[in-house]
Amino acid sequence: MNLYFYFVKKKIFYFQRLIVCLEESIYMFNMRDNVKLLHTIRDVPSNPDGLCALSSNDINPYLAYPGSSITGEIQIFDTSNLVSIRYNLRFKLFIL
Repeated sequence: MNLYFYFVKKKIFYFQRLIVCLEESIYMFNMRDNVKLLHTIRDVPSNPDGLCALSSNDINPYLAYPGSSITGEIQIFDTSNLVSIRYNLRFKLFIL
């Protein structure tokens, strides 16, 4: 039994990929190769709600996840080439 089983915040299954979001890391598995671990993102800021999203485009399957637990920043990761996209989007929330 894996220890991180109890801390899984969100799972995304898309085509042959399984994305598992934990509070402070993200794991990517390939389902074709007997659930082989492809990549781990460890530098994820605290994400207690497991916020992440995978694009529905199989040509460019990008994963978006929080880049900061303080500001509205997201990180984009290319799950096909297993590289981080070095473009940060920042948002500000205005309360009227």
